[in-house]
Amino acid sequence: MMLEAGAQYTTSAGTYTVKKLLGAGKSGHAYLVESNGESRVLKLMHSEDVDYYTFTENKVTHEVDAYERLRDYAVRVPDLYEYDAERGYLVKALVRGTLATEMIAAGTMTDTVIAQLFVMAAQVRPHGYNLDYFPSNYMVTNDGLLYHIDYELNIYMDEWNLANWGLWYWLNRDGMRRFLQDGNGDHINEPGTPIPIKSSLEAEHARLVAKFARG
Repeated sequence: MMLEAGAQYTTSAGTYTVKKLLGAGKSGHAYLVESNGESRVLKLMHSEDVDYYTFTENKVTHEVDAYERLRDYAVRVPDLYEYDAERGYLVKALVRGTLATEMIAAGTMTDTVIAQLFVMAAQVRPHGYNLDYFPSNYMVTNDGLLYHIDYELNIYMDEWNLANWGLWYWLNRDGMRRFLQDGNGDHINEPGTPIPIKSSLEAEHARLVAKFARG
């Protein structure tokens, strides 16, 4: 179910007015909503067939569990206000800033932000997890703090860790710019795969891994 701007959505805590769609991912759609002058994020879960992604759990329950673990592991995430597993929604705090994808496309991504991403990876790795390191899951506040805005933890696998998978997207300025323009994943992935493009990015990748990777 997609919501249009101006639509009303009622939760157990009240009624929200949808302002705009913030993003659509493999698990759900996120909306900027407002109630009594306060802005929040409403995430509505959906089912989407993706060749490399399967899910059998309740997605809300999974994300709430991930939220609690992320807080325990000291990963910076937006506060969770309410949720309903049966209706398939969560309401969480709005983190104001710039999406990492937009910074990458504009060429304004910094080592300071990348360093925080490596810290997050190090915070979850000892517990046997990866984050979803794709940059649309991260917001950088105006004072430079990195937030993991999408509650998600995945069982650790080397091929999906930060160095082997996610970091490549954070380096691909031209590809990310074109991806944001037309949504064509072939700008950032090897065609028809979830494998990031690496060509011409190897030197910068090696520099950042040497500078920030732990262990």
